[in-house]
Amino acid sequence: MRLWYRDPVLKATLSLLAGTLMLAFSMLRRIEPNFVPNLGVSVAGILMVADLILFLFFFSRCMSQLRPVTVAALVAKAGRVAFDEARRAIERSAVAIGGPVPDTQRTQIVRAGRAGVIQAIHLEGLVRWARRHDARLVLAHAVGDFVTKGGRW
Repeated sequence: MRLWYRDPVLKATLSLLAGTLMLAFSMLRRIEPNFVPNLGVSVAGILMVADLILFLFFFSRCMSQLRPVTVAALVAKAGRVAFDEARRAIERSAVAIGGPVPDTQRTQIVRAGRAGVIQAIHLEGLVRWARRHDARLVLAHAVGDFVTKGGRW
């Protein structure tokens, strides 16, 4: 789905289709027994041809992006971007990556208020909070993990 809802060609196609439809309906309202807006009807016809060409281009592009190799390449690219972003955030905030907290230390467990998938983690905000409270931050789950209601996250 992400391949489509962020695609600028899809947005352009839908915008052009919606604009053409609005123009065509406004031209229909102006038709009278003795008058037909020739220029408006011609423009609507030209826009319909442009809509068809843009839609075929979009359809061809979508079909090529749905090939397994292309999807794997897009996933790999997104993974590299996310990994590099996390690495830069860790380097900026002097965060250490370590093991779990020993049982001897006092801990505060944050539980999920509702079930769902972790969409993002704001590393800089969490590190700021941990520094203000002189705490060690341990994340039990990563982005993309499903957490049940009341589960640790």
